[in-house]
Amino acid sequence: MTMPVCSSPYSVEAVTEIAADQRTMLQEFIAARPFGAVTIPWCEMLRSTHLPGIDFYYLIISSNGSPKALASFYVLRRLNIAKYISGSFAKCLDWLARWGIRPLSFNIGFLDIPFTNMAGMLAAPEVTDQERNQMMFSVVDYLRKNTDIHVLVTTTEPTPELRASLATEGFIQISAPPNTMLATPFKTFEDYVASLPRKVRWDVKDKIRRFGEASGRIERRVHLDRNEAKAVYELFQRTCRAHEGQDIAWPVQPNPAIFEQVGQLGDSQRILLAYIGDRLIGFLMLVESGDTLLLEFCGLDYELSRESMA
Repeated sequence: MTMPVCSSPYSVEAVTEIAADQRTMLQEFIAARPFGAVTIPWCEMLRSTHLPGIDFYYLIISSNGSPKALASFYVLRRLNIAKYISGSFAKCLDWLARWGIRPLSFNIGFLDIPFTNMAGMLAAPEVTDQERNQMMFSVVDYLRKNTDIHVLVTTTEPTPELRASLATEGFIQISAPPNTMLATPFKTFEDYVASLPRKVRWDVKDKIRRFGEASGRIERRVHLDRNEAKAVYELFQRTCRAHEGQDIAWPVQPNPAIFEQVGQLGDSQRILLAYIGDRLIGFLMLVESGDTLLLEFCGLDYELSRESMA
């Protein structure tokens, strides 16, 4: 499917699929951006899981017919924002919902990479900050004219100029926790441990010892069968429940199919499974983009994982 092309300083085209030759070219020039090396495979994998109520698109931003940026865009259909409201008004809305009346259901567009804290628009290396700002305006203008969304949410690179520019377009800035980065300029894990303060070194070694004494082991996978994916998803759900009420519930939630389909990412991803004996008690899903390894999902069986230091 292809939407109409808009008239603006940069042309914007929304597509649901990228042709093979164009995909190779786009993948090459966004590879240096954060998460750029895996953005297209990641979005393709998510699309294959058929997350309910979500439409996925790619936005190709071009100048004089030459692609200059790629954006990840998706729409949540008829999202009922009443569940994010508290108080007596929320009770009224709950009562109306029993009768099938949901006055606060909207189509919400997201210009970001799903399940990451990464900017949704990835430009070629030669694109300047000023050009990227102009591209953002072209994208916003296109989405206003060619989609039926009621609200647009975008994750952007936090430059002061872009923040100020988006404010003039009516955007409200919401601060989000920054990604936590750990530099690893070490050849081995032992070198890393040796760089830590003495008390921290002892703590790390003690946790490893306790995990070993509990008959713990960690396996690395790039594929999961259906039963393993189901078990991993249950651990993910346990961690979500453990944090329920501490954070705002994100409207898009992974489904079990994501863990079945991770093999589509090939060597760019890995899953670490922690076992005590034959019992799976924890997992991490990691995605590699360039020289950065990103933690995407995790889950724990808290009954055993805390005691064993998994």
